[in-house]
Amino acid sequence: MEISSKTVEGTCQQMCSRQEMIMRENEGLLHLLEVLTIGDDNLNRNTKADPSRIVKQFSRPAAGRAETDPSDLRPAPVLKETVTYLFESVVPRDHPAWSSVYEFVFDRLRAVRQDMVIQDITGTDAICLLEQIVRFHVYASYRLRGCDLAVFDPVINKQHLLECLKRLLYLYQVTPGCHNNRAEFESVYLLSNLGDTHALTHFLDLKPDI
Repeated sequence: MEISSKTVEGTCQQMCSRQEMIMRENEGLLHLLEVLTIGDDNLNRNTKADPSRIVKQFSRPAAGRAETDPSDLRPAPVLKETVTYLFESVVPRDHPAWSSVYEFVFDRLRAVRQDMVIQDITGTDAICLLEQIVRFHVYASYRLRGCDLAVFDPVINKQHLLECLKRLLYLYQVTPGCHNNRAEFESVYLLSNLGDTHALTHFLDLKPDI
């Protein structure tokens, strides 16, 4: 795991810290994909979380909030486990409606990216995570195409796709070694920016062996 000495290193070894789980139980903020009985849509303050399913949710930093508690941050190996869980156990689900699955995974991946930024996780750890996150946004744009904006906003999805792509392509450039999936994601970047001269110039400047 590659973390700058000037940044905090997370110590949370679960997909969601215990303190967040308790807080969200008490506040009735659990998602139906995180509860002990999936399929029970009647969520309330008495609903209990399934510790094996609950995943840290995204939260905007509060103004003036004290420095992030390491116990709330997941280190790179736990972030990888979290992403694997989301893609293998949540994304394939047929119930609830996939728009609800998307909303859940979208938010939890934002929290993954947030933990990465706070800890300054870079290198191959970040590349592995971002490749999977980019694939999710590409898949979602296909699966939810044509849906009502109240269900799926393609502009917001593409915005997050491009943010992840730009960071990923930068990491390819500065991280030593052979990146076997680089051609795939360079192509996704170009196709996501058709008509953009900067994207075309970037593509033309790539080495022929990529």
